[in-house]
Amino acid sequence: PPTLLPHSTPPSMNRIVAVLLLAGLAAAQTGGMCGCRMEVFPECLVPGGNTTPGMCTKYECQGWVCTDQSTTTTCEILEAAFPIRDGAGDGDMVPCKAEYVNYAMPVWAAETRTFIEWSWDGHSGPRFWGLKFPDCDGQAQSPIDFEPAINIEPLPADTPSTFGEISSHSAVQFSVTQVKGAPLYSCATAAGCGTLTWNGLTYTLVQFHMHSPSEHTINGIHYAHEMHFVHFNEASGTYAVIGSFWEAGASELNAAVENLWSCIDCADEEIVTVNPADLFSVGDTFYTYGGSFTTPPCTEIVTFFIGQTIYNMAPSQYVRFNTHIGGYPGDSRPIQPLNGRVIQAGPAPTVDRAMKNLVTK
Repeated sequence: PPTLLPHSTPPSMNRIVAVLLLAGLAAAQTGGMCGCRMEVFPECLVPGGNTTPGMCTKYECQGWVCTDQSTTTTCEILEAAFPIRDGAGDGDMVPCKAEYVNYAMPVWAAETRTFIEWSWDGHSGPRFWGLKFPDCDGQAQSPIDFEPAINIEPLPADTPSTFGEISSHSAVQFSVTQVKGAPLYSCATAAGCGTLTWNGLTYTLVQFHMHSPSEHTINGIHYAHEMHFVHFNEASGTYAVIGSFWEAGASELNAAVENLWSCIDCADEEIVTVNPADLFSVGDTFYTYGGSFTTPPCTEIVTFFIGQTIYNMAPSQYVRFNTHIGGYPGDSRPIQPLNGRVIQAGPAPTVDRAMKNLVTK
């Protein structure tokens, strides 16, 4: 069956009753059964199947399925009354086929028959991650909103406060793969791809990736893009992530971004040479706090360092990435509660934030 189907509009009760009468008549004529296909929500279905749309409204129906070929008419009636669009978003209804009999658990991708553990939308999207990955409902989750006038404390005077003071990176090789439709750049240099040192621990850069729109926000504002440079400390089993905000207002192509996008479609571990320090400023100050992975399993073992400077790429470069990942809803997790955590920051940039402090790298 198609995957990641968009939500359907809940039907009225009158419509449900009318369809139930038609569906019941068709089922009686064929002796078969038609059910509501769910994504990992078997609670919505009673043992043996279910022909009642009302039973599925708790999590919204994702499509109609047959238990055998003789129930095609039943499914066609339900599809006509409750059209469910397919994953292509072109308005086509979900086809009703005999092989869709396993509709209680789980949903399978048509091409690979691979279990869909999580996604960016629908019933395997962020709202439901916690059902399969309990840490996603934890108390120290990421991303969060930074409110400089409300929830930010200054870093102690003797604490490093710029990326140049805590990290070291140079031009090295990364291998490119595609994860959930977006490029992931993994360190492919034997000598290492850079380091970050904080609180006596040294973390090594293992990979970097992008989110659109930004995951973190400042005063509730999302930026066009956010890059994450993921560092790992093996002894502690913890991570440190440098993040940089980007807007899409540059009049010229950003050379560093253009170098990345030269391999935006790459797969199978193709190699590209990148200097991470070209994608954030060593003089930039940062917000820092303890959080989690922003994708499942959402483990709370990450210290974030999110730059206060907003960088700039050309609109066409932003469109290229956004198109590559399939547009809306993007690949960003919604903002999570702070739950009393402390956010610290170095001195704010000297450029007025109302001007968005755009820097063309």
